[in-house]
This record gives sequence, structure tokens and C-alpha cells, in this order.
Amino acid sequence: MQVILGLGSNLGDRILFLSQAIKKLGKFLTNIQASSIYESKALLSKDASPEYDIDYLNLVIYADCSLEPQQLLEHIKQIEQSVGRKERKDIWAPREIDIDILFYGNKKISSENLVIPHTQILNRNFVVIPIAEILPNYICTIEGKYFGKTMLEVASDLFAYPKLPNNLKLTNLCLE
Repeated sequence: MQVILGLGSNLGDRILFLSQAIKKLGKFLTNIQASSIYESKALLSKDASPEYDIDYLNLVIYADCSLEPQQLLEHIKQIEQSVGRKERKDIWAPREIDIDILFYGNKKISSENLVIPHTQILNRNFVVIPIAEILPNYICTIEGKYFGKTMLEVASDLFAYPKLPNNLKLTNLCLE
């Protein structure tokens, strides 16, 4: 099955954390394609602590996966912990590494700890634009206005891609 994962980091050595996570994901994912790395402002609640306002580095990967979605989630949680993610009570707190399952083929899953497609994809330019970069013809399976559209069409409509929004910039860093 093909999966699309979103990775982000806004604490510590962000490039190192992203790189380590991709290496560890490579132990059970194959044919990994990674987007460029984008820098974005942290998403915060209105009452979030000001020290949480630390820019993220984000990317997406597309890969083949033989694990079932719940198994994939369990592996991802282990990777986040092994890379150095600390558990914090506040969901808006900065993170050493964050890995989200965005799409898992065409599957739709809604359980207590896993929702696929990820519910916030269309609200996040740092997800939509990297997907459009590496998979411009990937068909959006999110119900609503963009269902059946290519991710390039979605990115163009939502974020005027290929021009990057002011709160998102491409970094000239690599994971090699």
C-alpha cells in the first residue's frame, strides 16, 4: 500500500531529527520519496504559551508500506520516542519530531487513535504544498470540494502554489 506521511520538527537539531526519523522509517517502508523541506510558523492556540512559537521544518514522504495502518501508527510512535520526542501534556507544545499518517492508499479510517485521511491536511500549506511537489497528480480522497482533484489543483486553489505563502519557505537543507 502507498502511504503519505508528514514529518515536522521545531526543537533541537531539526534536520537531524527529520533525518533520523526517515532512516528509521526506511526499515519498514520502501521506495521512499521525500519532498523538499519547508519552514513554517508553529500552529498555536490563542492561549498557547509564547515560548511555543518556534518555527517548524516540515516535509512529506511517499512510500510503499506492507504494515496495516494500526501497525504503522505503533511503529511511528516508537520512532518518535527513539528519535527523542518527549511526552508533553499540552498538544501545542514544541516537538522534537512529529510524524503523521496523512493518507494510507484510499483507505478511510476513523478510530479513537487514528483518523485517515488526516483531518487537517487541507488546512496546512506545509502538507498540501509538499505533496503537490512530489505527487502533483495524486488524487485527493478527502470528502468535500477537493475530492477527486489532484493535489496540484488543491495546492493551486488553496495556496496559490507554486508561489509559496509568506508563512512558508523552502529551506536549502538536505537530509543526505
